[in-house]
Amino acid sequence: MHRLLERQLNRARRNSPDGEIDLETLLGLVDAAYLEFDRQRRVLAHTHEIMREEFGLINAGLSRLRDAITQMGAGFAIWDSNDRLVMCNELLREILPETAELLRPGVTFTECIVRMAPHFGSFGADGPVHDWVTERLARHRNPADPFEITLAGGRHVRIWEAKTSEGGIVGVYIDVTESKRAEDELRRAKEAAESANRSKSLFLANMSHELRTPLNAIIGFSEIIQGEMMGPLGDRRYHVYAHDIHDAGRHLLEIINDILDMSKIESGKFELDAEWADLGELIDGVVQMVRGRVHEAGLTLHVAASGLPSVCCERRALRQVLLNLLGNAIKFTPSGGRIDVTAKVAADGGVIVSVTDTGIGIAPQNIPLALTPFGQVEVTLSRAHGGVGLGLPLSQRLVDLHGGRLEIVSTVGSGTTVSVTLPPDRVDHAALRSA
Repeated sequence: MHRLLERQLNRARRNSPDGEIDLETLLGLVDAAYLEFDRQRRVLAHTHEIMREEFGLINAGLSRLRDAITQMGAGFAIWDSNDRLVMCNELLREILPETAELLRPGVTFTECIVRMAPHFGSFGADGPVHDWVTERLARHRNPADPFEITLAGGRHVRIWEAKTSEGGIVGVYIDVTESKRAEDELRRAKEAAESANRSKSLFLANMSHELRTPLNAIIGFSEIIQGEMMGPLGDRRYHVYAHDIHDAGRHLLEIINDILDMSKIESGKFELDAEWADLGELIDGVVQMVRGRVHEAGLTLHVAASGLPSVCCERRALRQVLLNLLGNAIKFTPSGGRIDVTAKVAADGGVIVSVTDTGIGIAPQNIPLALTPFGQVEVTLSRAHGGVGLGLPLSQRLVDLHGGRLEIVSTVGSGTTVSVTLPPDRVDHAALRSA
């Protein structure tokens, strides 16, 4: 204030004719100087308050950033434009224990790398220490994609580095040893599973040949005996025995074929030999094949499958699906029951074929088990009705290969409906419109 008043007095003397200042003028100058001083004091106080608030906000932000860096689940470090450490968190020291005592603000990155070199491999391969240091410094100064380094004891660290706006480097370090170990275990398990699958396929192929050859002989000779091609058998019981041998051989051959088909599908080696087939004729053919069994079981069979289009399918596969569904319906429907086979064109242009029975049904919670290979809903039930639990799973896989879906709706004690839906792109719509 003294200097302000002195400046005003000098200015007043220069403006006075005689260089003198009266008392009134002097008092006015003092008042003006005091007011100006008070104004500047208030400005400074306001500026100080703003700076204090801004400093508090900056400190709070830095504190939050420091807490975040400390608590983050990865090692973290910032290096300035001179490649000196600005800060790092404690987790980085845990990840890199070989250099923990060195990781203090001010240490250069080169010092750390030279200290670390004896404990590291050359990015996954053995190599001279000098080469490791040179490569690591190059990666650090020109950061690009993340990379991994291997520590002593087989530990693995993945590193991400990037340049800061002022020319420094920020780095994130994650110990991925456990995930690498899990990946290795998964790879070994996958290789073991693939090896086991190859062994299984080879075993099934060999067993197929070894079993099919004598089975075909048994079936063939039983047919010769049944037909009495070499002369009369005499006792009629021989006809019954020959019939039983023939049926048992055919049944065993069907089981072997189902197992082989399932194995091919699961290994991705089953290829459809698709062609256009009349769906109505296909259904009629399957129905004719099972009519004898339906009659023997004391059941009635009703078919509603007329005016159907052709579909692009493998005849043998789709016939097998329908035979499996009808076979299950016959097997699990008590005498006096009914089986319905229906087929129609769906609203989206696909086709739906359904087999409905009034049999014992399946509890909803057991349907996934019924669709599992070799799945037995109830051991006593499966033993009473026979089968190895492949009919439905194999049918579902064959339908999946056609791009369709197999659905089951069932109520215990009331019956079951199994529906097979083929997509529109497997339906001959042109032929359907012309009809």
